Amino acid sequence: MARKYSEPPCSKSSSCKGIDRCDWTRKDAVGLFETKRILSAKEIEIALENKGLGRSARRKSVDFLATDKACAWVKMITCRSENKPLRPKSPGRIFGRRDVSDDEISKTMKNYLTKYQKRLLQTFEYYDKRIHYLTLYDLRRLLPYTGRDVEFALTRLYDFRQVEMVKGRITLYYCLPQSAKWLRSHVKETEFEYNLEFKAITSFQKRILSLYPQELLKRIKGIVRPSSPEMLRKTRGMSFDIVYEFTIPIHGYNFFAVDIHLRIPVTKFVVRSFMWKIRSNPARLLTAQKHEEPSSNSNTDVFLENNVLGMIVCQNATREALKFANKNHVRLIKLKEAGIYYDKLKESCESELQTI
Repeated sequence: MARKYSEPPCSKSSSCKGIDRCDWTRKDAVGLFETKRILSAKEIEIALENKGLGRSARRKSVDFLATDKACAWVKMITCRSENKPLRPKSPGRIFGRRDVSDDEISKTMKNYLTKYQKRLLQTFEYYDKRIHYLTLYDLRRLLPYTGRDVEFALTRLYDFRQVEMVKGRITLYYCLPQSAKWLRSHVKETEFEYNLEFKAITSFQKRILSLYPQELLKRIKGIVRPSSPEMLRKTRGMSFDIVYEFTIPIHGYNFFAVDIHLRIPVTKFVVRSFMWKIRSNPARLLTAQKHEEPSSNSNTDVFLENNVLGMIVCQNATREALKFANKNHVRLIKLKEAGIYYDKLKESCESELQTI
């Protein structure tokens, strides 16, 4: 009995009437997708080798599938962030039937995630019902890895259809696919929340300046949400909301680092991550360019490690987080204790929006 297909596998061949008429070895490659809707280039090559095809024939078959619109039945799956082949883990490309949905791709790509990418996805899953979305900066703050490591992993999750991206006026917001519809309809509230948290950070920074004499704090650019090459070297690419360096040690500390969480509830994981950021491995040193690497005789050789007075300021914290922070001598305080009054801050932000 003849097999029927909704569309021919090669749109550029006027004589093509389905897989049975597919030219030369293309039939073997395209035919693999009858039983499996998504295949990697490596899987295709192995299957074709088992059919007795030589290396040249296998390569040409895969290259044919990779040619844009060459086959009306099969397509190469590309990254969503850029129009390049999706290459999970190994260099091999991924191919699928042209009618495969993003959900199908997402389920398949989940099997290709690295250990670190899975951890990042678990972070989204944990916070999904609590705060609905996370920004790149949120993730850099929550995870004890360099900013570029976090950014690369987040881009891969987006390419793999594991998270969705919603654009605000300035900031990009990321969420799980099932939360995307809600997020798109709440962009204004989301931007307000994000702006409110930044206001809280700058408010506490002003309080620090009022508590410490000016000559005690080094004047370095990028104190709030440190981004200058100098601060990135000292924090080894880790993200803190505020980092100050003392001109002389205070109680044995050379640095003061603060994370402020208005939206994100502080859990034991957040406290532990904060500790890991402070005690980061020297091998994870982040430099923007080679010529910016500090010399062995330079003052920039001073890093955070266990040389920092750390503090977490939050609106909500779990009981487990409080116990863990106290046990490990991490200062975990509420907003009011830090001199940040949420209601007044919210009123200030609302009045600013009305004047725009």
